[in-house]
Amino acid sequence: MEIPILNLLYHFYTKFKKLPIYGRSILFLIRHWREIAVSFANRRMLISRVPMPGEKIVVVLFPAHPLRITGGLFVLLNLAMISREILSREGFKVVVAYPPHWWGLPCYPYYPNKEGIYAFSQIMRLFPSPDTLYIHVPECVATRIFKKQKSREVRWIYSARQVHINICNQNPQLMPTPHQLDHLYRLPCTHTQTVAHEASATQEYADRWQIPLLHLGAYYGSTYTYRTHAEKQNIIAYSPDTNPHAPAILAMLHRRFKGFRLYSLAGIPYTTYLEAISRSKYVISFGEGWDGYFWEPFFCGTVTCCVRSPQFFPEEYNNFSERIYTSYDSMLNNLASLIEKFESNPFEYDAHALECYNILYERIESIKSHFHNSAYRLYRNEFDFYPVVNKNTNQQ
Repeated sequence: MEIPILNLLYHFYTKFKKLPIYGRSILFLIRHWREIAVSFANRRMLISRVPMPGEKIVVVLFPAHPLRITGGLFVLLNLAMISREILSREGFKVVVAYPPHWWGLPCYPYYPNKEGIYAFSQIMRLFPSPDTLYIHVPECVATRIFKKQKSREVRWIYSARQVHINICNQNPQLMPTPHQLDHLYRLPCTHTQTVAHEASATQEYADRWQIPLLHLGAYYGSTYTYRTHAEKQNIIAYSPDTNPHAPAILAMLHRRFKGFRLYSLAGIPYTTYLEAISRSKYVISFGEGWDGYFWEPFFCGTVTCCVRSPQFFPEEYNNFSERIYTSYDSMLNNLASLIEKFESNPFEYDAHALECYNILYERIESIKSHFHNSAYRLYRNEFDFYPVVNKNTNQQ
């Protein structure tokens, strides 16, 4: 049943919630202005070099404005780092660039990395007529780039001897339909797709988009600080995802747990986020469910909860924790009693957190090696699924 006052509160919540988020980010950027200035100088130094035609280039497109912080961006930076490690001996140069006609900072200071980020036009100028061109295109920008056949970007692609476009499907909810990718399919190059979630690594996905598919996974490469219940603070942290159920759940928690602080994980750099989830007793993911907001806190000894989404959750982990709810109504009705149970028995809290840690630890270690091995396979054109040719599509 819809409650009008909650709908009204949600309207104002979604309209104004970005103000404090951006405020945090702006203060962080001001504190790191020296680092950003050095990155600008390094970028100017590189792009002032004499153009180098005939190079082998890997371009990782990075769709971030100066105040945007997401886990998907972290994965793209790790992809660039591992690609350089894999391909440097073969003479490839790996660069991170904004999508065409996009602007941004020359670095991404919110996440520990050493990548410089360039404008797409700068890459085209520095590497004219490349021999081999490999472009990783995030799904969220795939419908908006390389659409005009006579644009400078498309002419640059045509100038390369060999071209490969890989679509990074990190969120199946954002993945364009095959029809929306027709402009990319028309380009004279090899087309592939990598997916971040196991639930998307299926023959069905390969057949639907009619391009080879590889499960790449999502790897952050983080170091976590494990704390017990006694070492934590009375904080309930929550993800910044826009969710119509969040206001009611947060209001319930505020009413039931006066001694706890509700803390949004929005607009903070990754190192601050890691410290926050380590010191919090509970974390709520209002987004995908099987995401960093859910499983990363377990590596800090923190109990987390979410609503299971079949699009994201690996089947074998559907029921590994009673903190996974089937709906937000269930979370609203049962979360408070769960917290009360753990607060009355810290030993049970620590036992549960350790059990989840042990279950996930082996998996995350395998994710690290899987990410590296999958990137290696990607550049050698070895895929998990190949499409069955569909005579009704123009894709081969």
